[in-house]
Formats: sequence, C-alpha cells, structure tokens
Amino acid sequence: MPATLSCFRALVGAVFAAWAGSCAAAPPLEVFTTEAPPFSFSTEDGRITGMSADVVAEAARRAEVPIVIRNHLPWARAFAMAQERRDTCAFSVSRRPDRESLFQWVGPIAVNRWALFARADFAGRIETLEDVKRYRVGGLRADAKTEFLTARGIEVDAVAEDRTNPTKLMMGRIDLWVTGLYTARDTAAPAGVNGLKLVLVFHEAPSYLACSRSTPTDTVARLNAAFEALRKEGFLKKVHELHASRFAWY
Repeated sequence: MPATLSCFRALVGAVFAAWAGSCAAAPPLEVFTTEAPPFSFSTEDGRITGMSADVVAEAARRAEVPIVIRNHLPWARAFAMAQERRDTCAFSVSRRPDRESLFQWVGPIAVNRWALFARADFAGRIETLEDVKRYRVGGLRADAKTEFLTARGIEVDAVAEDRTNPTKLMMGRIDLWVTGLYTARDTAAPAGVNGLKLVLVFHEAPSYLACSRSTPTDTVARLNAAFEALRKEGFLKKVHELHASRFAWY
C-alpha cells in the first residue's frame, strides 16, 4: 500500500508540474504593423513580409519567442495598443526622445527615408522644409513623419489610412504627400495613382520594434540578443537589399 500511495503521489505530482508549466508558458507576442512596402506588406497567399517584417520574424524565431504579426488595424490604434497592452509590440516605429519612455525597444530593424511627393504637374520649387509651409500637406495620423513636420510648424492634414492620401493628392485636396521614399509607389498603386513627382527627401530615420513597458523584460532582451546576432551575420543587410531593390524610387 505505501508503494502504491507513493506512485500515486508521484503521478499526481508529475501531472501538476506539467499543468503548471503549461499555465506558466508565455503567450505569443501580438505584433502590429501596417501595409508599408518594402518594410511590411502582404503577399498573395496572406503572408506578411518585408525588410522589417522578415527581421522581426527571424529574430523571434532565433529567440524562441512565439509571435503573431497582424496588419489589420489603423496605425494610430496599433501604435496605442503597443503602449497599453502586455505582450504587445509594433513596427516599424521611429525612436525619438519623446517616445523613449513609452516602449521597450528592439533594433533598429530598418532605416526609412522620409519624402514629400506631389502630382506630376506640380510646378512649385521646394528646397527646404521652410518652403513646404506654403502648401497643403497630407500625412498619416500618429505617424512620426507627420509629427516631425508638425513640430517644425508645418500643418499636416492627417488621416487614419495612408492609402487615402494619393487620391486626395490627385483630387487637389492636398498639394504634397509626406510618406516613405520606398512606400509611396505601392501605397498609391491600389488607388490607380502612378503620376507622382518626388519633391524632397528630408530625413533618414532608423525604425524599431517597439514593445509595451509591461511586456516581460526578459522577452525583449532575448529579442535584442537575437537581432544583434542577425546584424553581425549580415542577415539584415541581405534582407534590406532584397526588398529595397524591388521598391527603389527611380
């Protein structure tokens, strides 16, 4: 009887340990992004890829951190959720002094070049951001590019989805559109807009994976370690060159 009781207790203990380990397992990170080629975009079979997305996915795999990447929310909402919720991150996020305390940071995972575009028949002369102040500018709400211009006294008509700005540009509702140098062409294409004129490239900004402050610090540390290994191996350079070559502005 004592031996039987001992075996029973051992069995119960093993089951409890397995249950406790299962309960303690970390939930997958919910990672938000948006349609912004070449940094993140959906393929025909529903995958999310791009120079930022591929780096985030591979870093998570190397760090053994399960993630789910989503791109269905407006950027302003995704950006807010990455601040408010545990086990939640967003990319690609520009890292600035006023944002430093809002997130835990991984990266930089990519470098974005910010630009202003106009219609093909735009005849204005723009050499500096000071010249931009006399024009109507369209941008994306809660986006670093919009905030960058606003902080410099440039009024920006910001919308929830960047893909609406090319249409506004063609309709004459705005004179200039602020967006990424690499993202403009493919953001405009679904609206049938292909007559864009590059007016000014005004800033280069490293972008990051930004995780909420309530996300476990160990998780973020593992992701940063994996990212650093990828950088040293040349993985980032290869991924960036692959996608940038497809979306370069000519």
